[in-house]
Amino acid sequence: ADEDTEKGAAGTMWHQGFLHHAKVIYDWLERNRYRPKYIMGHSLGAAATQILVRTYGVPGIAFAAPRPRRSRGAIKHSHLCLCINRDDDAVCDLPGSFHHMGKVHTARARRSVLGPDHNMKHYRRGIDEQQTDAKLGTHWPG
Repeated sequence: ADEDTEKGAAGTMWHQGFLHHAKVIYDWLERNRYRPKYIMGHSLGAAATQILVRTYGVPGIAFAAPRPRRSRGAIKHSHLCLCINRDDDAVCDLPGSFHHMGKVHTARARRSVLGPDHNMKHYRRGIDEQQTDAKLGTHWPG
């Protein structure tokens, strides 16, 4: 359900479904003794990216990021998280009563496609346009 929350290990309240997905990734990383240097994800992976940036304290970029966090405002490591969302992608506004973590860059596409623009290929094109127009940097954090 959209309103179900669960407290993460550090006490942050997250959307329960997104937290469970992030925990699957976290468990795999821990089991294999991997420590990420950075984290990136798209859509469900973008929700997990926001949570894992908070967990590991490493930079992360979340593309087409839904809102995984119950409260708003800065929390530890939020300065390391960048959410890149298209303004024509409804997924980025869900769930409505939750919030993104970190900085949100809302990209206006030069042109939309028929139907949802949620696919990563549309994000890649939009990022190229945003960088060409000097609206988005080429490094994060930076």
